[in-house]
Amino acid sequence: MPSIFNRKFEVRFYVHFGYDEAENELKGDFILYTIQDLAAKLDVSVKTVRRYVKNLAIKEAGKNGHKLVFDDKALSQLRDAIDTKHRKHETVIQAGMANINKADTRPTDSVEIQELLERLDQTGRTLASDEYLTSIASRVSDMLDHREDVRKVINLLTNAINRAKVLDSQHDDLVDEIHQLGDKVDGLYDELVHNIKSFDYKKMAKINAAEFVRRGLGGVKHPRNGQGNV
Repeated sequence: MPSIFNRKFEVRFYVHFGYDEAENELKGDFILYTIQDLAAKLDVSVKTVRRYVKNLAIKEAGKNGHKLVFDDKALSQLRDAIDTKHRKHETVIQAGMANINKADTRPTDSVEIQELLERLDQTGRTLASDEYLTSIASRVSDMLDHREDVRKVINLLTNAINRAKVLDSQHDDLVDEIHQLGDKVDGLYDELVHNIKSFDYKKMAKINAAEFVRRGLGGVKHPRNGQGNV
């Protein structure tokens, strides 16, 4: 049975895993975290953790009473997503500074670029879209620093925002398909368990025995005299 240690910021479950053939025992450690534990470790609010868990479709590892608990893989996914979001924000700020410092840009174009950068910063619900938008913001900085045509910058930002929305939508569709597949697998498993429990093994044994006898396979030759079946 797993032992549970309640601490201020985390709930640790030491769950054995892996099979040792020599000792016939399970071994290894898992550390599981509640939503509150994850928020404390990542230095974000519980609301933020819940949003990321939903957006990234992170699966819980189990329950501790009525609370969901998550493993180290989930913690790593959340940390990557939050770090990427912060990196995107910083890259957008740099692009905004490059836009301000580009003195030869018309005021209307400069305002449009700034508004698009703000939209880009607010767009993206998944790690893939945030990574993509971070690279776009970095590219915008380079384009502005090298005095490229501002219309190209505006077109790039507009297309990137739309592309990020498509990436998020594709992610949602994929998650839905995975959930549907999981439901089908669960249904097949339940049906298998039901069939195993309701299967009449005694009846099948009698049928097999009768079939063996019919084929003359109901016994073996006596090793001493070779006569008759036993």
